[in-house]
Amino acid sequence: MVSYAGEAFSALGVEPDLWVAVVAQSRNRLTHHDKRRVIKFEPGDAYFLAESVFVLVMLCLLRECEVDAKTLANVRENPNMQFLCGRLVEIIPRLREQLKTK
Repeated sequence: MVSYAGEAFSALGVEPDLWVAVVAQSRNRLTHHDKRRVIKFEPGDAYFLAESVFVLVMLCLLRECEVDAKTLANVRENPNMQFLCGRLVEIIPRLREQLKTK
């Protein structure tokens, strides 16, 4: 899906492979609870990860609707996207460190 969303996904300001790893591993840890491998989420972390998944799905659906690339590229100008990007830039590396060590 990240590849299909294309350049518009870069509006989130995160490295795609790292984002995929953190989202997938966070989901797996939350779904398959293991007391030995707890993730210490800060308030809002799971919410903003979920919002970023929503944005990815939205971008893919817009591509399916044949919205042109120039319009999709303008997504980064949206203040809500800029706010989400700012949060993800902080969340992704922090959670990645936790997921690497456990």
